[in-house]
Amino acid sequence: MSRLPPWRRYLALGLAAVAVLVLAMGLVPNWPQNQHVVFQVQAPENVESIVATWTREGDDSPRGGTKSSFASGAPSRIDRELSLPNGTYIFAVGVKRRVGRELVETSREHRVRLEGREVTVFITAASRP
Repeated sequence: MSRLPPWRRYLALGLAAVAVLVLAMGLVPNWPQNQHVVFQVQAPENVESIVATWTREGDDSPRGGTKSSFASGAPSRIDRELSLPNGTYIFAVGVKRRVGRELVETSREHRVRLEGREVTVFITAASRP
């Protein structure tokens, strides 16, 4: 059995290292990261519930969601820590508000770019039913 010359062994190791790096670079965008999302609620005193789902742009189904109910109004700021890969997401937010004696449901979609830092989703009172 013949031994490979040292330069061939180093070349093979170098090519293997490059292949591992290329493979890892392709996987990095899909690794989950901590994402801090703030739901900023306008006129929170009459909010009874908020339902939100998030779907990565291009995906068919949501990657997650949350539902919060409030007996005496929502806080003006709702913080959530999500474990998601960086990218663009569609946040679908549904809100139930008490307006007089009537319960009004509204929904809105927000296009959000997650990049590992805090982002704010504004929930306004002016959202249409």
